[in-house]
Amino acid sequence: MPPAPSPQLSTTPSAAASPGADSIAAVAQARPMTGAALTACRRFLALSAARLAEFTACPASQITDLEAAGAEVYVPQHLADNVTEQVLEALDVMKPAELRGQRDLLALDLPELAAAIRVKQVRLRYAEDGQQMINEHMRDSLHVLLEQVEQRVRAVAEHLRSHASEAQTTVVMTYRNIDDLTAAQRQLPPLAGDESVSGFQVKATASVGHHTDAGEDPVTALLRNSPSPTYHRRIATRAALIAGARLRYA
Repeated sequence: MPPAPSPQLSTTPSAAASPGADSIAAVAQARPMTGAALTACRRFLALSAARLAEFTACPASQITDLEAAGAEVYVPQHLADNVTEQVLEALDVMKPAELRGQRDLLALDLPELAAAIRVKQVRLRYAEDGQQMINEHMRDSLHVLLEQVEQRVRAVAEHLRSHASEAQTTVVMTYRNIDDLTAAQRQLPPLAGDESVSGFQVKATASVGHHTDAGEDPVTALLRNSPSPTYHRRIATRAALIAGARLRYA
């Protein structure tokens, strides 16, 4: 297996695509981790037991004892998690905590995010729990969604600014629960040539959600494409703060 290029555990992009990258990631993320798996991870990182001990704040003797026992013993959870994190960092792989953090930023629950990036819910749950590798499709799809959210915040804020006046404060509506959001979405006229139900998916285009924004103002487009009240509320709140508008609940 190819070693990581430096003891600082950094890597070039090509390292993640090198032969064996998926295999070592699977070994590192399998639980419980055995002494044999610990050996494989340490060799991948090109570290001595003493050097790995420095990175993990674990006695070198414990590492050598675990490795000597091979598949007969399990590595303590804190050591296994530390080693896994370093392997994923060397591979430039998104970590479970990053995945959970980005889902929180998107204000999507697990089923909503799974539908958005077109993966099975169980696959996404395993990835968040660190039981399966976060693959390139999942990572890139999350990045696309986050960028789309930023684009939508900017577009809504600009729209609110363009309709602001000194005589009256601009108001943007948002929703406390899914029933209120769904009721508002049902009042929207259907888009030309689109008879489907509103959804939220990563597409090849830059649009957010199942529908495109063509011909709609950003506020209406946000309402049409919001998969949850939390998603709508978070974007509406940020845009209102930028534009100096007032938030109102339906």
